[in-house]
Amino acid sequence: MLLWQMRLLLISVPLSICASGFSAFAEPLIKASDLSELGMDMPTMMNNAEEIAQGNHRFTAKEKLWTYEHSQGRTPDKARALFQKGLDEQFAHHQDQAMKLYDHAIGLAPKYLPIQFEKAALLADMHKQPESIEMCTHMLNAAPDYEPALQLRACCYGETNKFKEAIADWTAMTKLNGRNPVPYAQRAQIYKRIGKTSEAKKDFDTADELSLPAKLGLLVANNQTEQALKLADDGVKRHPDDLQLKSARLTLEFESGKYKRFLEDSAPLMKSNVPTRGMLCDLRGKAFMKLDMPDKAVDEFTTAIAMQETAFNKQKKGSFRDKAQSMNFIPYLNRARAYLAAKKYPEAVADCNIALKFNPKAREAMAVRGKAKQAQGKLKEALADFKKASAEESGNGMLIDELEKDGDLDKKLNARK
Repeated sequence: MLLWQMRLLLISVPLSICASGFSAFAEPLIKASDLSELGMDMPTMMNNAEEIAQGNHRFTAKEKLWTYEHSQGRTPDKARALFQKGLDEQFAHHQDQAMKLYDHAIGLAPKYLPIQFEKAALLADMHKQPESIEMCTHMLNAAPDYEPALQLRACCYGETNKFKEAIADWTAMTKLNGRNPVPYAQRAQIYKRIGKTSEAKKDFDTADELSLPAKLGLLVANNQTEQALKLADDGVKRHPDDLQLKSARLTLEFESGKYKRFLEDSAPLMKSNVPTRGMLCDLRGKAFMKLDMPDKAVDEFTTAIAMQETAFNKQKKGSFRDKAQSMNFIPYLNRARAYLAAKKYPEAVADCNIALKFNPKAREAMAVRGKAKQAQGKLKEALADFKKASAEESGNGMLIDELEKDGDLDKKLNARK
């Protein structure tokens, strides 16, 4: 897990205790192994925009030195490549191989904290909490305000029943980021386990005040979207200028299929320079597609493409830029789908060609291009795209409809001979 992902975790972990009351302190603690499984889930989408925009990450001078400057090119290319391979191996659950790659990368870049943190998180995931604690302590000796290591160590202390040390780390977390409900809630659970009921109640009340986004995440996780939307509506009424709550409500409107309402509520934000505009353009395009308005969807996806290209051009050369470039195919693919729905087949093919230039293995782009070529009567080219797309799919069955069309195309081609 990279540093920015860990920071999102600090403000986005759903807290069941914050939605179910004081009796919920019997819920289990966040586990250290959970810190290596974070994805861009609903609570993250609800929380990250305003935190990033307002600069509430509280980077210390040492953190800036040891993370930002290294990410801009001072870390050897080989170390970065090994780090990325380690992440890939860890994601594939090849823990031993990931550990070897991390060790090699650390040897090349011993001051690059994200690699050390990832190794520490992997140790915790392998149930080697003492070793993980030792590594976190080493990082914190160098950078005392390095929150990812502090949170991971607190989790490991809790899992090994070292409650005094865990409380100390969670307390340090509350001082670093007073708006984050997670440290208060986690400390409250520990207080409850050791019988300090009044301290637990006080921490719970504090976490409850800070945890509206987490409550929304919990409701969504339990498929209670309508209740979550009502809670978000109430929050926006109380805090009409809160971008975080507005973003949460918009996400809920989209996820619950209220596309017209989503488009209406998101329109004012599109006129401002909010950091979520790119995501909103993408969602607005998809909403227009759901409403069978492909021409308007094309306009939204075109705006998203322009915004992505502007952001991409600001990036310096390096692994992050390369990774960003590999993702450039997504907005072009989205617009290609809109062009296809609008029966603008040459434009759909052109966007698919661009998408495949960025990512030659983008099977979705091959499938969309195949549909566009089929509509143009270019059956042989369409068949080739469908077959290539199904080959890239490796038998997962996601392109069954295209495979069925292969048979139709074969018949048509044979009839022409």
